[in-house]
Amino acid sequence: MIKKSSYLVPADRCGVWWVSVFHLYHGFSRKTAYCGNFVKVSVKRTKPNNWLKKKSKVKGILIRNKKEVSKKDGTYVKFFLNNVVLLKKR
Repeated sequence: MIKKSSYLVPADRCGVWWVSVFHLYHGFSRKTAYCGNFVKVSVKRTKPNNWLKKKSKVKGILIRNKKEVSKKDGTYVKFFLNNVVLLKKR
């Protein structure tokens, strides 16, 4: 369960260590996002001389959540970190 101003770790090797969520897509009254939802994030901490600079805004998709999710067969899936994959602009 991801809310605005949540800190996430990018799952891909893009040279970014931390990002912060500032917008949740799919409706203006959306309060939380789960796996598979699109979010708009701001880069908070990055490696020096990286193609993504600090304070840059990019779109991302959530792939892992700390909050457990129940499956149809009755099992639960839970991850250690909240992860996001950053998407490039086209």
